[in-house]
Amino acid sequence: MKQMLRLTAIGVALSSLFAVVPSTTEALGGQRTYLTFDRPVALPGVTLSAGRYIFELPSLDPSIVRVSSRDGSRVFLTAFTRVVNRPREIGSDQHVTLGEAPPGQPTPIHAWYLASDATGREFIYRK
Repeated sequence: MKQMLRLTAIGVALSSLFAVVPSTTEALGGQRTYLTFDRPVALPGVTLSAGRYIFELPSLDPSIVRVSSRDGSRVFLTAFTRVVNRPREIGSDQHVTLGEAPPGQPTPIHAWYLASDATGREFIYRK
């Protein structure tokens, strides 16, 4: 019985995470990605409501990521990140990995990956 409850809890947690995965993506020039989220997500120090956003590398420093509104008029985050390898289990069409959040809280974006790139940018959260 405990095993069944554990499997059910894992299934519910995974299904809630996958509901946050971007529904629409479009890469431009390999340095910018448009991501659409169907529910709120979190980045260090900011919560993004459901909607479309630009994730980009705005400078020559590959560790800096900027996240802005879909038209680029509002910047929500400019932050240093860690360059990390893309996990083997995620395909080149998956652009973010997600962390865990308490019930009722926005799911944090763990890392962002450019299309077909072997590396990504891991966001740094302070605890």
